[in-house]
Amino acid sequence: MRPRWRAALGALVGGLLAACSAAPAASPDLPGVLTLRVAAPGDLGLPLQQALTRAEADASIHTLRVLIRDDAALGDMGLSLVAAQPAPRPLTLLIEGERPSATLGGPVHLEGARLALRRLTLRGVRSAGPALTLRVGETVTLEEVLFCENIRLDADSPDPLIDLAALQSAPDARATLRRVALLRNATTQRGGLIEATGTGRRILRALTLEDVVFVDNDVEAALLPGFTDAVHLRQTALVEPRVRRAALVITSPRVQLAAEHLLIDAAQLPILLQSSEDVAPQDFPPARLQATTLRSARRVDAPPQLGVAFTPRELEHLDSAALLREALRGTWPTFQTFAPRRWGSRGH
Repeated sequence: MRPRWRAALGALVGGLLAACSAAPAASPDLPGVLTLRVAAPGDLGLPLQQALTRAEADASIHTLRVLIRDDAALGDMGLSLVAAQPAPRPLTLLIEGERPSATLGGPVHLEGARLALRRLTLRGVRSAGPALTLRVGETVTLEEVLFCENIRLDADSPDPLIDLAALQSAPDARATLRRVALLRNATTQRGGLIEATGTGRRILRALTLEDVVFVDNDVEAALLPGFTDAVHLRQTALVEPRVRRAALVITSPRVQLAAEHLLIDAAQLPILLQSSEDVAPQDFPPARLQATTLRSARRVDAPPQLGVAFTPRELEHLDSAALLREALRGTWPTFQTFAPRRWGSRGH
């Protein structure tokens, strides 16, 4: 009996050791990059924070990469990573999917000098606050991100679904969205889709969108750049039949708006230059819009600063549900999905 007991004990210990060795752990796979591979909800708890602590303590590490497996069943899990401030050195926090279908279903909150989300789907987030909060010291980049069917539930909250701001005293913080699709998201009563919320010493220096599409979002406004100094839109389409106020709302005269190949098709105003007690309509600077089409269901004149007239809407029968189904299969809508066949030098 004794040899059998020893054999059983040995098998048990061996199994435990194997299980421990299989547990997710951050590992260096590229010089200067520490990678945490995420396959289950538990990986986004203690292992994630341990990886951040290790990355901050090791001077040879410049990037903490959180790699979400395509087959990870994360449910409504989100994640939070807040790098120490002030940081002894810039650390990039990279959230990346093995494929674009890798999905997070809970709120994401990132704070750090350099932030990046790549090849990722954020879908079905139900939250009283933003689905995605980004606080950046230098640069934040979203690339190949599908943001769909997310809902901000608090009817009294003005929070947007995507909240962008600079860290305190970060004078040159910049945000870039590239090849991003935002489909069928919603806020209850108040709140926009993407908003730069920073004020005072937390203002973004620049916000750039390249090949970004907004489609059928039930929000107050699709894009609100706040006090951002420069907003540059390239190959960007906002097709928004359910926007309640305007597709693009500019509230500050400090915003310098420039665009090349921009299409806005909205049931309300395509672009609103919102005056107030402190801001007169003539305070807004001229926009630089090239190859731009602005369509509206409302018969109103465009502000003279735009240099482009509002024309009647054309996309009256948008099947956004079909576009979403195709996106979830891997074929995302792009700017070319909606782009007019012919462009004028100043729009039409």
